Amino acid sequence: MAAPPLRSVRYELCRSLLTARGAATDVVSVAYRRPVPEQFTDLEPAPNAQSPQISVVNVGPASAPLEDCRDDLPVETAVTSVPATDSLTELGMTVEGRLQDFADNSRPTALCFDSLTSMSLYAGPSQADRFLDWLCSRVDAIDGHAHYHADPVAHDSPLRERFGDHFDEVIEVGADGTVETSY
Repeated sequence: MAAPPLRSVRYELCRSLLTARGAATDVVSVAYRRPVPEQFTDLEPAPNAQSPQISVVNVGPASAPLEDCRDDLPVETAVTSVPATDSLTELGMTVEGRLQDFADNSRPTALCFDSLTSMSLYAGPSQADRFLDWLCSRVDAIDGHAHYHADPVAHDSPLRERFGDHFDEVIEVGADGTVETSY
């Protein structure tokens, strides 16, 4: 999803992508900022259904205490912090563990990665691209679905195309709030 970071439509799209396979989807959310409760408001369980599980991997220093943001989320949430560094090894191991935690559930698992822009600032475009390739394969291995946030003005066309090669579709939010999907 290519959307400026402060557009409210971004979180509306995020919610719809997280629930694309049903209301009881378990979620692994990777956030280079404090988790945003608005992303998870539609994840409340359907009547007589088990609550979805949310696992947030907070990358870098949190802008607020993690306990505070956990209290704002609609369902029980596990929050783990990893440092933002140029090495993506610890992040990869943590995300892989969270995906595997949900792999045996009978519900689908969704990954929200916010954002490719932040990751490439720490790790560089080449390492971010290799990590993205690996991460997409991990999500596919558990038959999950994922979406990845990026700030469209922060990347040049070759890098957008390079990242876009990993995805089935690219959702772009225009400056006027219009949404376009390309395949």
